[in-house]
Amino acid sequence: RVFPSARKYSSAEEFLETFEAVVGSFGTNGYDVGAYHSFSGGKNSILNAWLDGSKWTEKQAAKDKSKEKEDDDSSDDKK
Repeated sequence: RVFPSARKYSSAEEFLETFEAVVGSFGTNGYDVGAYHSFSGGKNSILNAWLDGSKWTEKQAAKDKSKEKEDDDSSDDKK
């Protein structure tokens, strides 16, 4: 399968997580990740989000926010 758009990944970690999400979903169930959206006639926004990098950015932001909260919580414990 070939996807219509190409882009450069910012890191090997980003490529690996995108590959696992897209190919892993297809390999597991025979459908693209988020395919249930496209079955109802809609655009497959989940697949497109992985392919354009926005899903990676979203996950990194959530990860950073979680890390900040952990840091804040641990500094509160030291007081």
